Amino acid sequence: MATYAYANTLLYSVVDVFLISHTVIHCCFRKNANNGFTSFFSKAIINALGALAAVHLFIKLLIPS
Repeated sequence: MATYAYANTLLYSVVDVFLISHTVIHCCFRKNANNGFTSFFSKAIINALGALAAVHLFIKLLIPS
């Protein structure tokens, strides 16, 4: 059972890091002419998921399971 918990935590951590890096990349390239994500809805989803992933990762580092 411990292996499943470790794999689950590892998966969440990888997804969190991906979402955070994805948000950072979008922020870095927001003024690029080829950036097609200009609508409020797209920005809201990308930024909200990045922020939630950062909070989740921070909490998981403070309170390990």
